[in-house]
Amino acid sequence: MKRCVLAMVLILAFLPKSFGATWTDPNLEQLIEISPFIGVIEASKAGPKEHIQIFKVTRIYRGKKIPEFISVTGFFDPERQAAPKIPAGSRFVAFLNPKGKLWRPATPSYGLFPIRGDAVLASARDTSLRVVTPLDNYERFIKAVVAHKESKKGNHKLWLRKQRANIDAAPLLALKKEQAAQLHLSLEALYYFATKEDLPRLKRLLRCDLFQIRASAVRALGAVNNEAAGQLLFTQLFDDSKDTVKCWAAMSLARLKPFPKALGAKLVEKAEKLSENEVRLHRSVEDPRKNALPAPRSSIALLLGKIKEVKALPFLYKGLESEDEELIKASLVAILEFEDLSLIRKIIERMREPTASDYQANQYFVSALRRITGQKLGRSRKAWLDWWDKNNSSLSPKKGKGQTQKGSGE
Repeated sequence: MKRCVLAMVLILAFLPKSFGATWTDPNLEQLIEISPFIGVIEASKAGPKEHIQIFKVTRIYRGKKIPEFISVTGFFDPERQAAPKIPAGSRFVAFLNPKGKLWRPATPSYGLFPIRGDAVLASARDTSLRVVTPLDNYERFIKAVVAHKESKKGNHKLWLRKQRANIDAAPLLALKKEQAAQLHLSLEALYYFATKEDLPRLKRLLRCDLFQIRASAVRALGAVNNEAAGQLLFTQLFDDSKDTVKCWAAMSLARLKPFPKALGAKLVEKAEKLSENEVRLHRSVEDPRKNALPAPRSSIALLLGKIKEVKALPFLYKGLESEDEELIKASLVAILEFEDLSLIRKIIERMREPTASDYQANQYFVSALRRITGQKLGRSRKAWLDWWDKNNSSLSPKKGKGQTQKGSGE
């Protein structure tokens, strides 16, 4: 116990003030979007202050007018607990943001991936999945994704062909650590570049005994973007043994455009079976990161609102009655997607009374009601009901695709 307390003291002592005691890391896709500089840097010497270190820029994957030497701050490694000076000569693949004349990683624990020899310990999608891969392969991966994000053409065909060959050659059972690492990176490439021709190879990997591989496969299926991919994602959402895979399946379904109408009705039929619990990516009590995947039920609630599935309204109303704050917020966002003012009373009715143990949840209801009505009536359920009874006859539901037939969905 004393060691845990000491570790937490060290964590708090070395945290940059701007991040507080805890933080949430972005995923790799978000990290790429928010980082003006991506490249390889090498530790040179200590900076003018204790929390600053000078690095030499040796490669640039993204960035303009980057000087040869840059000052970097904001280091922190939860696994080492403290933040010792990085030895001169240490190299990293870096994702950095400017802060005045300084540069810093996106969070204290995410944005610097160490290079050892010709390999890098890097992120493939989020901080829970690090892979050891040859530096040149990771460099090609990052450059391809950056070009994709910036809608630039790139000569990635040969590299993508190698990634597909790697996927096809991978065994489904007893994957070695090195094989799994390369397979993750290949699958993450298809998260951006998959086509309908990739459906069979991704379908095969849904039988892999490593749930992390299945998670990467369902992520890539979202990019295939057809009804067959949707059916596979639907199956994994309800039948996979791991909640991590279910979470990614739910989020991948949201990438399908247009969303298959028949699939929406099937989701409503089985949505009650989904978990309300988010999946934490870091379980150590000493780890200050609060990273998690959204609960499958919350993700599906958002999706059902996005596609304006009227049959989902009873499911969404039930979400408002949950004790889980994330599900409440997701259900409110989903209901607002219908753009139907006749649903206001259904929202108000599910606000909490002042004596309720979860009365604080009313703050989310108030935010939603204010957005749709423009009224500022506070957290009182009675005040909102009185307002509705006096004004509902003068409100007209918005006409359009999202308007419900009976106004309530019940």
